[in-house]
Amino acid sequence: MKSYCQGRLIVKPNRAEVTRDMDTFSKMDPYIQIKVGGVMQRTKSHEGGGKTPSWPDVFEFQRNTEDVLSFELYDDDPGTDDLIGTGSINLDKICSDKPKHFEEPVKVLHKGKEIGKVFFSIDFKPDAKKSEAPKKSEGPKKSEGPKKDSPRAGKPKDDKKKKDDKGRKGRRSSEDSDSGSDDGKGRKLSLIHISEPTRLGMISYAVFCLKKKKKKK
Repeated sequence: MKSYCQGRLIVKPNRAEVTRDMDTFSKMDPYIQIKVGGVMQRTKSHEGGGKTPSWPDVFEFQRNTEDVLSFELYDDDPGTDDLIGTGSINLDKICSDKPKHFEEPVKVLHKGKEIGKVFFSIDFKPDAKKSEAPKKSEGPKKSEGPKKDSPRAGKPKDDKKKKDDKGRKGRRSSEDSDSGSDDGKGRKLSLIHISEPTRLGMISYAVFCLKKKKKKK
C-alpha cells in the first residue's frame, strides 16, 4: 500500500507566460483556478494581463492522500469565461517527511499541446508525527499458589499424615478392646496369638490361650 506524506501546501502561482490569446481586440484578464482533492481556490483576475499575467495570491491546502495538484487558466469575460489551458503537478515531487520548497515552471496544455507555462512557488510543511499511545498496563498477576518447597505447601500433607496416624491408633485401640474376653466370672483374660506352619505343611490357625490370673486361694 502506498504511503502518503501528509501536511500543508502553501501555493503561490506567481505568474504565467502563454502563447494563446483569447481576445482579438483587447488584452485578456487571466486568472488561475487551483484544485487539490475536493478543495478549489482561484486568484483574482489580472485585468489587462494579456499573455503574461501575474498574481499576488497565496493559497493553503491540506494534503492527505491526494496525488495531484491541478490548475486551469481562464480569461475572465463578461459572459462565459474562456479556458486558456490546463496543467498539473505531481505532489510526490514536493511532499516528503521534511519541509520542502518547490519552484519551477509548469507546462500549460491545450488539447495536448504546450501553449505556455505557469511559474509556481510551493512550500510543503509536513504534519507533526503523532506520538504512540502509551501501552495499557497489565493488571496484577494471578497468584499461582505456594511453591512446592514453601512451608505452606507442606502443611496440608502434614495435617493429612496426622489424621491418618490418629485413624490407625483408633483402629488398634478398638481391635484391642474387641479382642479381650472374660471367663464368665468377670475375670479379664489375656490374648496370645500364635501362628506357625506345622511339620505336615499345613498352616495352623490362631490359637487362643487363656491364662487365668493367679489369685491367692
